[in-house]
Amino acid sequence: MNSDLRKKLLEHSKEAHFFQLEDRSKISSQIGFCLGGLGLIANVCIFYLNDLPTSATWIGATYWILVGGSLVCGIIALCFFFHVLGFFTPNKYHILQSPRKIVSEIRDLDTRAVGDVAQSELDEAIEQKLTDLYADAAAINECENERIKNLLRQVVRWSIISLIFLFANALPFFYIKSTAPTPIHAVEIVKPIKVEYERTTEHR
Repeated sequence: MNSDLRKKLLEHSKEAHFFQLEDRSKISSQIGFCLGGLGLIANVCIFYLNDLPTSATWIGATYWILVGGSLVCGIIALCFFFHVLGFFTPNKYHILQSPRKIVSEIRDLDTRAVGDVAQSELDEAIEQKLTDLYADAAAINECENERIKNLLRQVVRWSIISLIFLFANALPFFYIKSTAPTPIHAVEIVKPIKVEYERTTEHR
C-alpha cells in the first residue's frame, strides 16, 4: 500500500471516529429532551391523581381508562429510558487507548524496527496501528449509537402516546369537575354557653 493511500485511510478512520463522537453528543441532548418529556408526563399524572373526580357514568369510566392508558405508556417509556442510561444493559462505547499507551507501542515499534521491521516500513506500521485504533473505535461506537437511537425512538413513541391519552383525558376530567354537585356543608348552631365566675377581692 503506497504512502498516499495509507494517509487517506488514516484520515478517513479519524473522521469516522470523530463523527461518531459528535453523534454521541447529539444523542446526549436527545436524552435531555426525553427526560423533560417524561417529567411532563409525571406532572400531568400527579395533577390528575391529586384531584380525583368521582362519577359513576361512562364519562367517569372513560376518565379512568385514559389515566390507566397514560400510566402504562409512561411506564413503558420509562423502562426504555432506563435502557438508554445503561441500567439494564451497560453501554458499550469504545474509548481509544490513552495517548501514553499509544506512544509506548509506537516506541516499541521504533525499537524493533532495526531488527524485525525495516526502518523504511516504520511509518507504515505506525499509520496502520493508528488506522486500526480509529477504525475499531468508530465501528463499535457506530453500533452503540444506533442502539441508543433506536431506544430513544421507543421512548419518544411511548411518551407521545402517553401524552395523547393525558390531553384527551382533559375533556372528561373538566366535564366531571364542572358538572359535579356543589358539596353541602352542614352547619350546626350551638346554643351559647354562659360561663359564670366570681371575682373575689381580698382586703387587707
